[in-house]
Amino acid sequence: MKRSLIAVALVTCTGCAQIESHSTITVTPRPELEPKWLGEAKTVVGRELSLAWSQSLSTVEIQIDEARTCRAVLHAPVDRVESTDRTVKHGALYWEYGAGAAILAVGLAALIKPEAFSPQAVTASGTPGRDTTTGYRLGGIFTAIGAGLIGIGAYDTARSRDTVTTTRAYQVTTGDTTPCISPSGPRTGIEVELAIGSWTSTAKTDLDGIARFGLPSESELGITLAEPAPLAPETPLEPEAPASEATPEPEPEPAVPEPAPAPPVSLDVEATATVRVGELQATFTVLAPLSSPAARERGGSADLQAPGVPRPTASP
Repeated sequence: MKRSLIAVALVTCTGCAQIESHSTITVTPRPELEPKWLGEAKTVVGRELSLAWSQSLSTVEIQIDEARTCRAVLHAPVDRVESTDRTVKHGALYWEYGAGAAILAVGLAALIKPEAFSPQAVTASGTPGRDTTTGYRLGGIFTAIGAGLIGIGAYDTARSRDTVTTTRAYQVTTGDTTPCISPSGPRTGIEVELAIGSWTSTAKTDLDGIARFGLPSESELGITLAEPAPLAPETPLEPEAPASEATPEPEPEPAVPEPAPAPPVSLDVEATATVRVGELQATFTVLAPLSSPAARERGGSADLQAPGVPRPTASP
């Protein structure tokens, strides 16, 4: 029983040592290489989006353009040197090597002279002797545990070595604002969402920065059309009197001024449309595509802003 407890204690005490590491990074220039100024593809630091829209009956086109802001960027070749210092805590390496060597020596001694670790036994003939099975068993167990501890110590020794890693890199320096080669242009390949009431649709901009949407009917857009005015009742014709009968001439009726004509009913029914591009959005109005005459060709522009940002108001 005692031997089993000792073996379990030895096995549970084995493990990898805790290692503390501290890294220091230094950057040294490489004088054999000259710094390089990057082109526009690497110097664009800001993009502002603008929106223009147009409606032709049931087709709405959204054009997204971007204005680019550039800066001069200098790339200087450098060497990035990272030095890592590692320290084993509480002298764990000495314990691993020391305990491993002691246990391994006991195991080898039991294998070399198993009778010294075996209890006495009486043979069938009645003469005293020793059963070497126990000695060989203990020798194998202790040898395996000792070899394992020495192996763990070797692994921790490799992990605790100090290292120096040198990496070729570039140090980036941002300069002043500089004009872009192409300061503006269409924004291609971005997703644009158009929402009118409960109806929504998404499309991606093409090479010209245009996203096209087909509008559904007025009922799907939440547009209520005005009902047509009722027709005026027709006045019945009076029957003509026979020629033989003399009819008195009617007295002239007083002149009644005619009522002013009613203003024509406008067929341009509007609905608010919301355009979302990423976290930015803008609003404009669309007309009923099937009944508004002005919906044939119309357009305008809008400001793309983040939700909650107050929009600029026109001066009186």
